Amino acid sequence: MENASKALIFAASILISVMIIAVAVYIFQKGQNLSNTAHSRSETAEIQSFNAQFTSYETVWPYGNTFSDENARFVASSNLNTISDVISAANLASSVNYQNNYGYGYYESRGGYVETINAVEVIIDMSSNTPDGLKKYYLIEPNQNVKSDHIYGIDNISNTTLAAEARSTRISNFSSGFSSYEDTKCNTLLEKLNETKLVVHNNSNYTLYRYYFEGEYEINDQSGLVDSIKFTLVCDTGFDSL
Repeated sequence: MENASKALIFAASILISVMIIAVAVYIFQKGQNLSNTAHSRSETAEIQSFNAQFTSYETVWPYGNTFSDENARFVASSNLNTISDVISAANLASSVNYQNNYGYGYYESRGGYVETINAVEVIIDMSSNTPDGLKKYYLIEPNQNVKSDHIYGIDNISNTTLAAEARSTRISNFSSGFSSYEDTKCNTLLEKLNETKLVVHNNSNYTLYRYYFEGEYEINDQSGLVDSIKFTLVCDTGFDSL
């Protein structure tokens, strides 16, 4: 009888121990899940914060270059990117690339090019409205040779070629001494494209520009981060008659 009682007590002790362990495991898993959720939310917030720096430049413009609808000028003034916006985005990309990659660019891994972390390229497409003295395209590639407050112009490339060309190829061009690219200070573009007129419309003052830019961006499928932003020049062909 005494042995039976001891056996029951022993079994109960084991059962209680198992229950305590189960509760401890449950609490640990619950805590781990909460930690993972918090970490996931933090990562999502960081991605959103990073992307917001560039997605704010996205615009859609239905009017082309004619601005035949007078109200279009005032919509453009409020919604399209100006050259100052483009320069700000270019400087931001250059800063982000340097800070995140310490000499940023592409590195070769297992026979292929792999993009470094958070690298952002900027393309300025002026091919259909190229002002005098400027190149058709300006680029900032994620490359260690890129200077702060500079962009790099090129003429001998078509829009189709530029879109199809692998980024690693452009990186290689930069790395080999900018053989095809003209080093230009951002302020040079600012001076050439920052033509403005102040007008009054519906009792409000507007600054109208000769040149605006549509903006679009691409997000890296793996990281979820913006890795490219493109600005396309839009010219108000009736600007001189204002």
